[in-house]
Amino acid sequence: RNLATWSSSGTSVSGFITKPLGDGPFSAVLVLHTRGGLGTHEHLQASLLADRGYVALAPDFFTPEGITPQSFDLSTTLTVHVDRIREHVSGGIECLKSLAYVDSGRIGTVGFSLGGYFGLLVGARDDVKAVVSYYGAYHGSGASRVPTKYAFTDVAAQVSARVLMFHGDADSEVNIM
Repeated sequence: RNLATWSSSGTSVSGFITKPLGDGPFSAVLVLHTRGGLGTHEHLQASLLADRGYVALAPDFFTPEGITPQSFDLSTTLTVHVDRIREHVSGGIECLKSLAYVDSGRIGTVGFSLGGYFGLLVGARDDVKAVVSYYGAYHGSGASRVPTKYAFTDVAAQVSARVLMFHGDADSEVNIM
């Protein structure tokens, strides 16, 4: 594991990166965290992906916005911070593309809950080829939903990447669409 940093919206963003053995070029995956922030789960996912032949970058997209798991507010994150976080996450894609051992034509995202939402947002980029979302936080429609700047249906209509979504119909935290 190594630390990666890049500039985004005038601030520094960092994350950790894992690489398989060998010279590559390898496919790459951006691993996007939940509202719990960057932690052990993302480290494990990135390591598992590297063991399977992928370069994996897990960015901390909260810290540049001054967000912590304790101060996290879904409504503010999905309205006030959403564009800057999308830029931070897009910067992670650019970081991956800049690496000589990454095949820049084979980059995807895997996101968990809130990370699933941001994975879908960057899935609208032409250079993102696949999006995998686990119990993605797709709010913004229906009376009980949290307001978002970008509704799920609008975002999904712009995505050209292949999308695979996993969601439980008994999930009491994030309602299935």
